[in-house]
Amino acid sequence: MNEKRAAYTQTRYSLDAKRTLVWKVFAPFLQKKFQIQGHVLDVGCGFGDFINHIEAPRKSALDANADMQNFLQPGIDFKDGLTSDLKTFFKANDFDWIFSSNL
Repeated sequence: MNEKRAAYTQTRYSLDAKRTLVWKVFAPFLQKKFQIQGHVLDVGCGFGDFINHIEAPRKSALDANADMQNFLQPGIDFKDGLTSDLKTFFKANDFDWIFSSNL
């Protein structure tokens, strides 16, 4: 990871168990309300609080910090990169749902 990305992660984003508890309830609520299903992408997934708490046959996650893959459940397709890299990692129309929060 380059120095700029590392500095951002260290100063702006820390693991917080309270945030995980919120997403444990909120992600299933969103899934039910919007009928999220199919292939889901979490852009800027961070610690995986959203993508880890939904049910979907295919789940993908993108984050600028490669270390975030260590917080994802097995089976989630993780890509280390920026939002500008989406076309590099994924095909057009590959997702049924794309989610992003606090990016």
